[in-house]
Amino acid sequence: MQPPRYPLKAIACYVPTAAMQQAREIVLRYGCGSFCCRILQAGFEYWFSRKTCAVIGYKQRGHYLVCGGEPACSQMEYREVLAEFELWARRQGLEAIYFGVEKEAARQHHRYASIALGAEPIWEPSHWNVCMGQSSGFRKQLRRATNKGISIVEMAAGAASARDRMRRALARWVASRAMPPLGFLADVRPPWVANEQQVVLAGEQHGQMVAYITACPIPQGRGYLIDQIVRTPDAPNGTSELLIDAMMRRLYQQGAQFVSLGLVALSQHAPKASMEASWLGMAQRLARRYGSQWYNFAGLEAFRSRLRPQRWEPLYMMFSRRLTNWDAAYGAASAFFDLPLWKMACNTITNRRIFTC
Repeated sequence: MQPPRYPLKAIACYVPTAAMQQAREIVLRYGCGSFCCRILQAGFEYWFSRKTCAVIGYKQRGHYLVCGGEPACSQMEYREVLAEFELWARRQGLEAIYFGVEKEAARQHHRYASIALGAEPIWEPSHWNVCMGQSSGFRKQLRRATNKGISIVEMAAGAASARDRMRRALARWVASRAMPPLGFLADVRPPWVANEQQVVLAGEQHGQMVAYITACPIPQGRGYLIDQIVRTPDAPNGTSELLIDAMMRRLYQQGAQFVSLGLVALSQHAPKASMEASWLGMAQRLARRYGSQWYNFAGLEAFRSRLRPQRWEPLYMMFSRRLTNWDAAYGAASAFFDLPLWKMACNTITNRRIFTC
């Protein structure tokens, strides 16, 4: 694939705001779900409960509040927090959409409808050696990267030197993509404010960083999300696999109970609901089949499957029954882009988008 024609000006980090710091304290105590730490980034607004210790990170698009995952709060107060937030939203004429919900009990409440977004693969680090033993292709890729001189180095996530090296590698990776970087939960910038619990490993070749991998905590359940695997165009084959292997072993030493590699959109492992026969189900199937030039849905799922996850857990978009499927899908999609959807589609197809952050 040819590099895109749009120029990449800069990949800059951001200074945490006071609200982000407050949200960080709650997330690192009560955060659940794969996206809990992803709300600790630039571009999110925060709602804090007046009744209890709870936070919801959201992005407003029109009259939609698109929330990143589930509320960070005590599990006993989960329903009450949702009710308080939605009452606050309705008083302003806004509707809440929750993107990346895992809880079955919340989705089955009579007030909510849901759409399956895909599924996330889950591993138990204590069984990682067993997973490796089942994949000869994975072991071959590890040997290939090692033979090319790739070494793994752990980095201090908050160190200025680490940030600079990661930004340079990230800029090269983004410039090689066919689709411009997205925002919201797909922001390419890692959530720096989780420094002391974030794990960063770099892949180096001849002293130069050619790739890195980051993992953020999921405090409830003692898990981790591997939220970024960045590989520069000149990184040898097998570098990503070597980084994943090293991260799994590092998180096992840290006592992680499970590790997720994040949402695989439109995964075949997601449950098939009745809506699959509707226009939205058809749109999902068409996107999976014909959208590979921008986002390789099938390839990403195949790569995750080769790592032999212990299970796949579905992720949903949850919203009020007052909204139609179209309203919810449009509102959620618009949160990922700074431009109107039609303009973003045109610029992506023609590769004219200028990305700055």
